[in-house]
Amino acid sequence: MIYFVIFTISTVLMGLAELTSKRKQLVVLTVILALAAVLVLAIFGAIRADSVGTDTGTYNRYFMVAVNSTNFTTFHYDFKHIDQSEFGFTVLNYVISRFIHNPQGFELVCGLIVDLNVCWTLFLMRRWISITLGWITFCALFYGTSIDILRQSMAMSIVLLAVAFLYYGKYLRSFLLICLATTLHTTAILGFLIFITGYLFHRAHTRQQRVVVNFSLVMLTIILPFLIEVLSRFGAFTDKYNSYMTQEQSFPLITTIGVRLPMLIMVLWSMLACHGRLQRMTIWIYSLIIQEFLMFPLFFISPVVGRLVLYFGIVKVIGYPMALHYSGFSSGGVRFVIDLFYIGMLIFIFYNQVIINNNGEIFPYVVNSNFLY
Repeated sequence: MIYFVIFTISTVLMGLAELTSKRKQLVVLTVILALAAVLVLAIFGAIRADSVGTDTGTYNRYFMVAVNSTNFTTFHYDFKHIDQSEFGFTVLNYVISRFIHNPQGFELVCGLIVDLNVCWTLFLMRRWISITLGWITFCALFYGTSIDILRQSMAMSIVLLAVAFLYYGKYLRSFLLICLATTLHTTAILGFLIFITGYLFHRAHTRQQRVVVNFSLVMLTIILPFLIEVLSRFGAFTDKYNSYMTQEQSFPLITTIGVRLPMLIMVLWSMLACHGRLQRMTIWIYSLIIQEFLMFPLFFISPVVGRLVLYFGIVKVIGYPMALHYSGFSSGGVRFVIDLFYIGMLIFIFYNQVIINNNGEIFPYVVNSNFLY
C-alpha cells in the first residue's frame, strides 16, 4: 500500500538523520536527510486529488479565490464572507497565491509547515526521545489528519512546537507560537490551557504542588465538554463553529478508547517505574496524554468538536517515544521487542482507522492528474 511505502522511505531518511545528528561534523548531512524526509511526506500530500481528504477540495477552491483576487482587501472581504476564516489563514492563502498559482503548490507549502514543525520539535526533544519513533508516530497517527483537516493541522503542529519550547522553559516563544496558531484556527485557543499547565509545572518545585496542578488539570478536563456547550449557547462561537455542535455522527467508543489504552498503560508504567528519574516537565507531557484520554466525552457533543482532543493528542508524537525511552527496562533486547510491538501497534491503528474505517476519507489515495501543470 502506497501510504506504508511513503512512510517507510520518509522514516528511513529520518532515521539516518538521527544517526548523523550524533556527530557534529555531519550537521549538514543531518539537515539534508531531515529535509528529504519532510519533503517526501509534503510532496506526497501535495499531489493528491481533491477526493483525498474531506476538506481538500474546499481548501483548493478557497485558494483559487486568492489567486484570482486583485488585492488583499478584496480577498479578505470575500473570504470572510465565504468561510468566516481566521485572519492568519486568510493572509497565508493570499501570500502564497502571489507566488504560486495552483492548489498543489498551496498544499505543498501547507504540508511543509506541518512537517517541518514536527521535525523541528523532534530534534529539540532528541535528548529525551527517539526521533525515528517520534516520526513514525506522526506518520501513523497524524499524517492522515494533516492531509484531511489541513488548517487545524497547521495549528496543531505549531502548538506541538510550542510544547517543545515550553519544555525548556522558553515561555515567550511558546506563548507567541500559540497566539500564531489561533490565527490559523480558533480552536487552537486550547493551546493556552496547555501553556498554563506547562508554566505551572515549571513553577511547581514540590511534589505536592505538582499534585495540585495535576488534580486541577483533571477537574478542568472533566468539565470542559459542559463548558463548551454552555459557551455555545451564549453565542461565544461564530456560526461556522456553532454548526459543528449540531453535526451528528456515530463513532466507535470501544475503538476510541482501545487504541489509546496500551500506550496510556505504558505512560502510567513509566511514571511508576522511573519516578525517580523523570523530570517534572516529563510528567507534564504524560499529564497531557492522560488529559487527552479523559477528553473523549467531547465526541458525544459532535465528532467535529472531538477534534479539539487533537491539540492534546499531538503531544503523543513526543510523549509516546518518551514513555518508551523511560520504560524502566535495562535490557536492550526487551526494549527492542517493546519498540517493535509499538511500531506494529501503530501500523494496526493506521490500517484500522484509514483503510477499514476510512477516517478522513484519505483512502484510496489518488494522484491529481494536473499536478505537473
